[in-house]
Amino acid sequence: YQLSAQETTPPIDPIRESVVMSLACWIGPEQNVLSKPEPAHCRRLWLEQPCLLPAEMAALLDVGNRFKGWRVKVLDATFPRSEGPPGLQRHLNRVCDEAAAVVAEGCEVLVLSDESVSSDWVQIPSLLVCGAVHQTLVAEKLRLKTALVIHSGDPHEVAHHALLLTFGADAVCPYLAYEALLKLRDDGKMPEKEGQPDAKVCASYQKAVGKGLLKIMAKMGISTLQSYKGAQIADAIGLGKDVVTMCFHGIASQLGGHSFEQLAQRTLAVHERGFSALPGGLAADSLPNEGQYHWREGPNVEKHLNDPMVIAKLQEAARSNSRAAYASFAALH
Repeated sequence: YQLSAQETTPPIDPIRESVVMSLACWIGPEQNVLSKPEPAHCRRLWLEQPCLLPAEMAALLDVGNRFKGWRVKVLDATFPRSEGPPGLQRHLNRVCDEAAAVVAEGCEVLVLSDESVSSDWVQIPSLLVCGAVHQTLVAEKLRLKTALVIHSGDPHEVAHHALLLTFGADAVCPYLAYEALLKLRDDGKMPEKEGQPDAKVCASYQKAVGKGLLKIMAKMGISTLQSYKGAQIADAIGLGKDVVTMCFHGIASQLGGHSFEQLAQRTLAVHERGFSALPGGLAADSLPNEGQYHWREGPNVEKHLNDPMVIAKLQEAARSNSRAAYASFAALH
């Protein structure tokens, strides 16, 4: 979860103090700022904001063909479904080893992509692979030699982008979020976007993510993305020591929690829902609601502290001044 400054008021107002806020940043290999200035110091790429549009991602992938001396490498961030839960950690190590090898050979832009996901290939969660590769490159003293770009269908909320950035990503292209928006427009679920070109629909999402990132950064008193990237301004809840050590080394995880095995089981369950077929060979029209934001009834949903029964017992205790009702509330809460 995102850390925030322990103050009664936000350290920065990202709207009224927008003049000091910036999402623009250089990415790519860094040189020693104390050394003699050379042309190599200028061989970096400038991004106005870290959430990339599909066209911007395509241009970034083509940098190696358009500009001499730039090398772009795309690593596959998936694992075979046939390997089961052990496959996630095995292929996470594989991606880390490949990343260290290609950066050592001189790769300036490293892209971690899960676009090859299919019924037989499962996505490695983007935050896990981003954190693990970042930590590996830091340990090998290679992190400043490359830009780390996440091309994933996983991130769609502002918090997802923020966590990827604070755990090492330089830029993120949420291709599935864009495809979902265009599908909603085409299906008439977004009347205000009807008739708008694809680029404008995607740009609206990009702008919204940018505004959200500025608000998150402002909570810690950070005004520029350069100070937020890789700063690991978050703590873990529900992650085991092995996961934190490999992917998020240096942050606190007071409660412990899921291991790679359990995370893999959840990942495979989500993948199975996404690629399962209904009778007749038709894909499911909608995915089940796990109750992450609103309370939902069922055995496999998120548990909320204030569920309907807890509220009912609290109201009964307040209205009747009954110690027995309050005891029931306290037992549930």
